[in-house]
Amino acid sequence: MERSVQAGQQYREDSDYIGQAMEEYNGRVERLKNAIDQIAVSISSISSSIDGAASGISGAAVSTRILVDDMDGITGRMDANQEIVGELQRQMDMFANL
Repeated sequence: MERSVQAGQQYREDSDYIGQAMEEYNGRVERLKNAIDQIAVSISSISSSIDGAASGISGAAVSTRILVDDMDGITGRMDANQEIVGELQRQMDMFANL
């Protein structure tokens, strides 16, 4: 009978120990889960930043292309204006020689 009581007490102590170990394990798992969640949020933030930067680079490339096209147009108009100025100069020279 005494052995049965001792075995029961040992069983209870072992059960308490296992219960405490499981609580500690669950606490560690919860902390690990929180850390992984924070890492996922950080990765998402980094991904969003990269997407934003890529969009910015793409937008800058489009803007640069538009600027180059506009500069080509201005250069073409300047050439035409130069021809007009030359023609006006010739006409002014003709009036000056009258």
